[in-house]
Amino acid sequence: MNDTVDLINALSNGKTSETNSVFNSVMASKLNDAINAKKIEIANDVYNGVKQEISTDEVQGTETDVNPE
Repeated sequence: MNDTVDLINALSNGKTSETNSVFNSVMASKLNDAINAKKIEIANDVYNGVKQEISTDEVQGTETDVNPE
């Protein structure tokens, strides 16, 4: 929240270089947070056994005949 206030203050004061620096810092922080959240989501899917449903159209040739004649 403090970064947002700094960005607004830099914009209102007309300090272009400071505004650019604060903006880049805010965006880097948000990007890092989003990447970390996605890493946690993927790790949960992989290590906690959460399986995605796969339709039979996506996987062909995997059906086996349980009762062969």
